[in-house]
Amino acid sequence: MVFINNRYTVIYYKIVNYAKQNPTTVNAERHHIIPESFFKNRSRTGPSGWIDGNPDDSSNIVYLTQRNHAFCHKLLVKMTQGKMKSKMVLAVWRMMNGKHKKLFSSRDYQNYRILFTENIKKINTGKKRKPLTDSHKESISLSSKGVSKTEKTKNKIKIAW
Repeated sequence: MVFINNRYTVIYYKIVNYAKQNPTTVNAERHHIIPESFFKNRSRTGPSGWIDGNPDDSSNIVYLTQRNHAFCHKLLVKMTQGKMKSKMVLAVWRMMNGKHKKLFSSRDYQNYRILFTENIKKINTGKKRKPLTDSHKESISLSSKGVSKTEKTKNKIKIAW
C-alpha cells in the first residue's frame, strides 16, 4: 500500500473517483493519483522514487478543479509518512507559493511553513556549507559598500563578532 489507511485516504479516493466518473473541462488541472515523485521513471527532474511503472499512465491521471487539486495535495500530506510526506509537503509548499496561493488560508500557510522548515532541517542536518569563493566574497563586499548602518546595527555587528 502506498498510502496510510486513514480517513484522509478515504476522502482523497472519493474525490478522485468522483472526478473520474464526472470529468470536468472547466479550469481542470492534471493530477497524478499516485504522485509522480514516487516513481523511478519520472519525466521531471529530481530524485527518483521507489515505485516501478509509468506515472503518466492514463489510470494514474485525473483532472480536478483547482480547488480540489489543492485540497487533494493537502490530503496527500496527511496520508503519507517519512520520505513520501517530505515530498508532499514540498509539493504543497510550491503550490502555495505559486499560482494556487489564493486557495490556501493564512493558517494553512503557517502550518505548511512549519512542516516545510522541519523538512529542510532534516535534509540539511550534518551538511557543511561550501566555503565562499573569492569572487563571491568580493561581490558581497561590493554590494554592501556605501550602505550606511545605524548605530543599532553597528552594535549588533560588534556583539556578533
